[in-house]
Amino acid sequence: MNAQISITPRDRLIEVVEWLEAKTPLKAGVAKFNMSHWIEENECGTSCCLAGTIVQFDQAARGKSTLTEGDVSEISDEAANEYCDIGDYAGDLCGLNPVEAQTLFTSYLQATPAEASETIRRFLDSGKLYWDRNGKVTGESDAIIRSRQLPTKNSVLLGADGKPLADGDTNVVAVLNTVTGTVRAWKLFGNKQFQHERAIATAQALPLLPGHTSWDLSSKADLEAILASSDEDVFDIEQYPDIIETWHWAKDIYGASSSVFAWSVDFNDRDVYCYYRNLHKRALAVCRPVPASQ
Repeated sequence: MNAQISITPRDRLIEVVEWLEAKTPLKAGVAKFNMSHWIEENECGTSCCLAGTIVQFDQAARGKSTLTEGDVSEISDEAANEYCDIGDYAGDLCGLNPVEAQTLFTSYLQATPAEASETIRRFLDSGKLYWDRNGKVTGESDAIIRSRQLPTKNSVLLGADGKPLADGDTNVVAVLNTVTGTVRAWKLFGNKQFQHERAIATAQALPLLPGHTSWDLSSKADLEAILASSDEDVFDIEQYPDIIETWHWAKDIYGASSSVFAWSVDFNDRDVYCYYRNLHKRALAVCRPVPASQ
């Protein structure tokens, strides 16, 4: 990012909602936002995609060229390595967690500009993020509420000094699971989804947490331990409110010398499988306490 540009996440949401409220015309023949198409030029363009519009406005503010195909590779090589699509990238621009980003950009695939502006205004004014479907106010989903919570079961919240936080302190940097003995970084990667090699490098580059081993990408055993500590039918949100129920990379490659495949774990269907390392998946960074004797 350009250090001379100071644009807050709230600024980006205000900009797009003001654009919506100004009734900026949609492209000819387009009556609603179609968020499933993102900003593909051959479909309906940025005027029908909230995520695409936010990214386009951000590009313009930084003096960058606008996107034509809606691919994160058009933004930069770094974005292509760390984001799966425009929705993930826009989510981080706006300071949204992954569940919030999915709710705003994809959960309501057909919406009028008026519905979109109402949804964003409500979020800006009240912090509540949901779509008013056909005049019926539904309120925030359980998934969104959960995504903002702190773990309350088998967990010790740690601060930047590596020590347990005092009651009421929400400046969480990491979480120690008292069952597995593993410490995981707290919501550090936002909406990013990495290719396997980039996931390892990013985790290992994190600054050391005092009193702990160096950070690394979670192993297959680490991820399977999370599965084992949750009920087979319901993912344990009291222990892991921060973990998105989808595929996560393990550090382990598949086979003794494979440069092609690596292991991955799905926290939704509880699957463990190997995938091409050039695919994008979420990541967990882990470390462990160093014994006092060391």
